[in-house]
Amino acid sequence: MEIQKPTVLDAARIAAELDNARGNIIISALVRHDSSGLYLALGGNKSTIHCLVEKRYAYLGYIEMASTADLKSVQPLTNHTILSAGQLGADRIVKLSLERNDRLGRKIGASLIFELIPSKGNVVLVNNRGEIKWSLRKTESDRYKAPAPLRKPTVLNIRDHLEELSKCAPKEIIDKIYGLNPMDIRNLRPDMFSRTDELLTEIEKYASEASKPGPAWIIKGNSDIMGYSLMPPKLEIGEEAEEFDSALLMYPYYYSQAAARGAGDNLRARLTTALEKEIGVQRRRCAALSEEIDIAHSSETLKLCGDLILANLDQINKGMGSISLPNFEGRHPERVEIKLDPSKSAAANAREYYERFKKLSASLKILEKRLESTRKKLSDLEAIRKETTDDLGRLEEELAARGLVSKVRSIKKRTVEKRLPYKRYLASNGWEIFVGRTSSDNDELTCKIAHKHDYWFHAWQAAGSHTVLRLPDKNAIPDKKILYEAASLAAYYSKARTSGKVPVIYTQAKYVRKPRNFPPGKVLVEREKQLLVGPADIKKYQSES
Repeated sequence: MEIQKPTVLDAARIAAELDNARGNIIISALVRHDSSGLYLALGGNKSTIHCLVEKRYAYLGYIEMASTADLKSVQPLTNHTILSAGQLGADRIVKLSLERNDRLGRKIGASLIFELIPSKGNVVLVNNRGEIKWSLRKTESDRYKAPAPLRKPTVLNIRDHLEELSKCAPKEIIDKIYGLNPMDIRNLRPDMFSRTDELLTEIEKYASEASKPGPAWIIKGNSDIMGYSLMPPKLEIGEEAEEFDSALLMYPYYYSQAAARGAGDNLRARLTTALEKEIGVQRRRCAALSEEIDIAHSSETLKLCGDLILANLDQINKGMGSISLPNFEGRHPERVEIKLDPSKSAAANAREYYERFKKLSASLKILEKRLESTRKKLSDLEAIRKETTDDLGRLEEELAARGLVSKVRSIKKRTVEKRLPYKRYLASNGWEIFVGRTSSDNDELTCKIAHKHDYWFHAWQAAGSHTVLRLPDKNAIPDKKILYEAASLAAYYSKARTSGKVPVIYTQAKYVRKPRNFPPGKVLVEREKQLLVGPADIKKYQSES
């Protein structure tokens, strides 16, 4: 899987969503010791802004910090108030306009600039005079200079290049414009357009909607992450989409998973290469030993030559280089050609053949043992290749035990918060409501997380998320208002969300069971009751997802 890189469209969405943080104060700023990541904790907001610039990707998003170990503080960034957020130059650059009071109480303005460019990106604090006051990575100058502008037209400035683009055929437009990732192209279906002007208008409309704050989706196929989309994705057979309340929540999860998958792919390649190399070595060794054994089996011919020389001493004189002697009765061939050392007597030639026979006979036993051992190693390695295809940990263990790789993980895991399989909301009385994210998450929520006395909700006869109302204790009884609130969330997170009224069933979690071999998300429900509710106005709910 190729990791999607941030585009100008991502920067536009990030700027729009970060603008909602205006008025928040940066109460702490931390950086990683390798200068690749920045963490900004905001007052009044439980989430932390996280910016990460790596070789293959870069992102900005909201996370929940679990630990500040191995991080160092950045004082120049603290106590700034966020005034606004925006995008610079229709590029992959996001700017936070900041303000804080100096020691005399005067307001001092500054800009925190995030360059979301893989490998080359940076985060820079710039004062109103353009001077760099702090940067995540070293800069060549004390004054800020933005990266070179993009040469290609982007989805955000099509109007500026209309004359140039209008000369292209519709099928050429996608290659001429920067800012669309593979999922965007799939959503747009450019192959359906016969006129360039219509396609350009659709791209502009798509970019305008994708740039606004709103949900974002991660697309999965066969449990593997395929990519992400800032607009409702068009799915293919076997795919599913996981919805996030915002792109800022989606990016950290997507990139942590994609990076882990990429790291796994690199580890797999390293281990597989080591395994295949050793299999090749053992196969060549088997072939070489077999050849040596074939030669060693000729030792019987050496003994025969010695025997024939001794049996015909009267016919062999010193100085002869070879002789043809009749074989012993009943043996083939009838005559045997024997090479002789002219400088030696017949008896000395016979002794030399016997010595060579003894050496080869002794080596044959050694060679056969070595061949048997090598064949066992080869068989063992081929079994490892067959049995550990999907288990990298075991493959690494097996190869390390044989000295083929050093058991030092080349991939150091990032400190990433454990992803919860549900979104968490609070009812008006403070009780928790959990909403499953995907089909497999629904199973985990219902079968592992929900307590047996909790209440379980699902849209009736419609695909949707499992929803669980967590009771503060087993004797608590939810009133009608709380039941309706949980049911309305179940209605909102279902395929029936566009309906005015949605029937929702509910029961206690102990009456929901999942038979073996049922597909993900499918369960059997008993003793259910039904409510008719409108889908929730999600903005009215306090979310901590």
